[in-house]
Amino acid sequence: MSSRIVQLAFVAAAVVGISGCDGSSSPSEPAGLNDLTVVSITPPQGTTLSAGQAVTFDATLRYTLSAGAAGEISIVIQDQDDVVLQTGVQPAVPVTAGSGVVNLSDSVTIPASGVSLVRVFFALFFDGGGGRTDIATVVTYDVS
Repeated sequence: MSSRIVQLAFVAAAVVGISGCDGSSSPSEPAGLNDLTVVSITPPQGTTLSAGQAVTFDATLRYTLSAGAAGEISIVIQDQDDVVLQTGVQPAVPVTAGSGVVNLSDSVTIPASGVSLVRVFFALFFDGGGGRTDIATVVTYDVS
């Protein structure tokens, strides 16, 4: 498993613990520095996915990057047990300091059994100060 997949999986797991799966920021996160918001996503949040279904998650994201000159926004798709459902490298788009809107998508096939929930994480990675810092947001889907 590549270090990038492990890094994204770690960020995704941290977001679940910090934000309680609602995509809100941690209370200790400095306000106004960096932000990542899902403007729209297909399928819409609240859609119930089917086991065995091939699905493309297509999102429009608004970001603000103030703590670094550049970075990237990545997508990671996991089940309820934090198992990454994507094969290969997760798609990412480069971003620069300031605010902007980007589109990001990826396709997966929901396993035929064993999956009750799919979480789609969007993570903003940026280089700032003395180290690497991350911010993420999540959209969840039930699976029947």
